[in-house]
Amino acid sequence: MIVQAKDASNADFTIPDETLLDFSLDANGELYGNFIAPDGSQAKSLAGVIYGDANSGKVKYIANGERPDSTVHVGIAVNKSDDTSIKGIGSVVIEEQVIINVEVADKELEPLGSSDNKTNPNYNEDGPDKRTKIIDFSKVAKTTVTVKVTDEKNNPISNYSFTIQALVRQNSGGHDHSDNRPTGRFITPSGAKKSSFEGKTGDDGSAIFTYLSSGIGGIDSIFVRGKSEKDTANAVIKLKMSDFELLKDGEHYNLVGKTTTHPVNHYSTKGTIEKLKKLADLANADSSYILQYNDISLKYGGPFDISKTYLWNTPHNTHREGTNVDMRPWSADAKKRKLNVDYIEKIVNQKLKGQFEEEFKGEPNHHFHLTF
Repeated sequence: MIVQAKDASNADFTIPDETLLDFSLDANGELYGNFIAPDGSQAKSLAGVIYGDANSGKVKYIANGERPDSTVHVGIAVNKSDDTSIKGIGSVVIEEQVIINVEVADKELEPLGSSDNKTNPNYNEDGPDKRTKIIDFSKVAKTTVTVKVTDEKNNPISNYSFTIQALVRQNSGGHDHSDNRPTGRFITPSGAKKSSFEGKTGDDGSAIFTYLSSGIGGIDSIFVRGKSEKDTANAVIKLKMSDFELLKDGEHYNLVGKTTTHPVNHYSTKGTIEKLKKLADLANADSSYILQYNDISLKYGGPFDISKTYLWNTPHNTHREGTNVDMRPWSADAKKRKLNVDYIEKIVNQKLKGQFEEEFKGEPNHHFHLTF
């Protein structure tokens, strides 16, 4: 703190540096801390401090007493030692010292895989869309989240109220769009599943919850806010399949199908990439085909919503684990020749030990579906 001499009109007033001053605290000040004198000693009041030291900030207040449970104002009085009528007052704000930590048991979880689907209740067998599966969000991976609250001395703060919220990092995991992206949820003490709720620490200063992930490949985020805007903490959870590699351009195949919402759609397992390269080399050597590989998986795998029609609940359900590939049924050469179905199927099934399917025959989105 700095003590400055002023006259009745609040203008600066010069007094000798040797002038002696006394310092005192109000009840709050004495309860929550002490003065630190220029010599480093601590006391509830100070007498005979020279003005030169007080004016240069050598008197301090330290909040080393009791811990407040709310913001309080500490009153500080200063008077001339030999004339108590010459005095001034000031204050310092003391806030509850709160340190919040969020601990996540598993910092990496798998997003929903190809088998995590259920029948679409709105499926119409006479409709134009014959894809019948939707995401079963009841099967998302889960983990344990612990919120711990302590003071600056690492003592637990019990019965402390906070808000905990499940968020998600937009445009993560290969999804370059937000559009109401699903978030995770917490199982509350009452058993409800909520993305945000009010929690409270127990006697040990902690609160433990089960966290249900978003199920979407990318970054889930957990945010905690305490009683003040500065009392916050967060943690992140990465939702990803096993490490994928990116299939890059090749001499005997083209990469197609990228969109503004999913600009990189050719992530895959290492084994699948090797077989796709081998398939293209074999097909080109025999028939000079230039194959066209469409969707495989996104960077972290998991649900791949192919269009806004199926936003976050896509029937594109096999493209989650980096092992399924869509391939266009014609070569990218100048003549755009149709591929010989039997020939491609034989290479896939027999030479590469994969699985071959022909999807949507005769329809605009006719393609081959390869699994390795």
